Amino acid sequence: MLSVQRDPTGPGTSTSTAPPLADAALQRAETIRGAASARLLKVAAYNERASAAIDAFRAKRSDYDRNWGQAWGQHSGVLTRGGQQAATQNLIEGVVVGALASVVVAAAAAALFPAAAGAAIFTGTWWAFNAGTAVGSSVVGTAAMTGMSGDPSPNSLGRPSVPGPTTGEHDAETDTWRSVSTLESHARAVSNAAPRFGLELGNAEYAIAQVRAHTDGGTPDQNWDHTLDMVSTLANWENGLSGFDTEIDAKLAAMAAFRDAVNAWEVPSATRLEREIWYAWMARLDDTTDEALDQDAIQDYLTAMGLLPDVFYFSDNDQHRAVAAARAHVAQATSSAPTPP
Repeated sequence: MLSVQRDPTGPGTSTSTAPPLADAALQRAETIRGAASARLLKVAAYNERASAAIDAFRAKRSDYDRNWGQAWGQHSGVLTRGGQQAATQNLIEGVVVGALASVVVAAAAAALFPAAAGAAIFTGTWWAFNAGTAVGSSVVGTAAMTGMSGDPSPNSLGRPSVPGPTTGEHDAETDTWRSVSTLESHARAVSNAAPRFGLELGNAEYAIAQVRAHTDGGTPDQNWDHTLDMVSTLANWENGLSGFDTEIDAKLAAMAAFRDAVNAWEVPSATRLEREIWYAWMARLDDTTDEALDQDAIQDYLTAMGLLPDVFYFSDNDQHRAVAAARAHVAQATSSAPTPP
């Protein structure tokens, strides 16, 4: 932190002699300006990737939901004709998604932005300096947060606001898609941080102008004490952002990986989904409940699908083997799924 040295000349008085710590204050403010500018660019890139990824997922999820509705309706209709009650839909869907969309779900989980990394940017000190510097910094801060129009004042350098992800609404997500739903809210939180970084950038530029006014014989708005206080406050802000910087670098790559996973994901057809639904349903049967497979409506249908053997007499052992095969299928399909970090 920069120590404060008293300036006997008072506010608004020019001097040809550089005040104490002027070089250090200027260098620190310029470093903060560079870091804030880079951070804004990274947030903008993150938001762009998040919007592309979430938009692509939402379109494919719509196709998935349509196909799922057809597959589930067919599955439950056959069970009704066979006198059986359908299992809980979300429970079955969890198994199916684990088999057919695990790459997308895991990629979303890997791209989640930890709340702790952004905690520092939501503290109260982000919104104002102390009373001695608030007046000088508020114009620039407001310009950076909102994007200025018209002619700015000489000391205020407005920055356009960084757009966040374009998607704003949520589907009724099941637990199986929760990581994607959570990712969207995390992306929105990161985009909401952009105005804070714009505030930091604007105040860093204002601080640079004040230091130079003191060292170059200009007419500063603030005395040297307040100018040092402003740079010191900016330095404290910057020191609290190391966690955010580390995460934004990592999550830029992770968000791109999620986008690529969504683009590469082929939405399964209704027929493919229905087969997986039946496998998941059969895998839940045991030696007593697998008698349901011997109901004519169910047996005939699953035999036609190739999920049961086409035999003259469907024995208890055939039922047990069919359930064991379904469990093996589900286990193999879900075991190959990537594990979220």
